[in-house]
Amino acid sequence: MEVNGNWEGIIVYGKEYGENAGKKVVFRSELTQNNDCISGLFYDISGFGTNPEPADVNGKIEGNKIGFVKQYRTKHMVSGNKHQIDTSRKGPKIFYSGTFDEVTNSFNGNWTIKVSRKFFGLIPLNIRSTGTWTMKKI
Repeated sequence: MEVNGNWEGIIVYGKEYGENAGKKVVFRSELTQNNDCISGLFYDISGFGTNPEPADVNGKIEGNKIGFVKQYRTKHMVSGNKHQIDTSRKGPKIFYSGTFDEVTNSFNGNWTIKVSRKFFGLIPLNIRSTGTWTMKKI
């Protein structure tokens, strides 16, 4: 399996996102493969919670399985209809895993992110959120 090239896909927010569960982000990616290592950039194109900055991607591919970490260059927060970007910090790491489906000629899988929040502004909590994703070579 070779992933060099341009891909287009969709990210879907999971149940942990409450009223935003099921909302989608359309993205494009440019991936480079060196043996079993992959790297590249992801760009949000449209949808809920798009980040205007690219995200860096690094991971591995083994057979038809793919796994990578995506991290935006800026921290992007969405609360209701408000979007805030902190350019002094990177976004949290987002962990992706998936499998290539030869019938649909696409990768499909799940993603997980751990976000730190403060309960009552004092007690730190690590919240794990999930979702699904798919991408197809263009």
